[in-house]
Amino acid sequence: MKHYNVLSDYEKQKKLQEIDEEYGRIKRDKYWVLKRMGIPRSTYYDWLKTGGVTKSRFPKTVGNKTPKTIENIILKMRDDIGIYRSEGSFLDITDKLNCNEIMITKNGVWSVLRRHSKNRQFSEVKKNIYYLSEKPTIFRCSLY
Repeated sequence: MKHYNVLSDYEKQKKLQEIDEEYGRIKRDKYWVLKRMGIPRSTYYDWLKTGGVTKSRFPKTVGNKTPKTIENIILKMRDDIGIYRSEGSFLDITDKLNCNEIMITKNGVWSVLRRHSKNRQFSEVKKNIYYLSEKPTIFRCSLY
């Protein structure tokens, strides 16, 4: 198995300069210069195309990221002080959003809250007084 040298961006740019200087000085084929320096043609042309800079392996966009509008709705529901502590959890927020025809999974809501550091932070508990004739509403299906 061959051992390949991994060069940094600076070293690649330096090699490109050396190849150009050698090519200008000797006046022979570029292939001959590359062969003499031990650099494959495909590697040289890849370096030339990118300018000697290694391209990033990270994707530029994330395909399954939650849209900003839905993120804002989730954060608004989470920060609402008028709701009970349990209604601010990601499970109840998921139920409310699904009730309003915004389809998102509980893991999606949890990741939005985690991204904004609100997954373990609880809002204040609303203190209500219930009379005997009133029953507390456990599940409200309304969007703010």
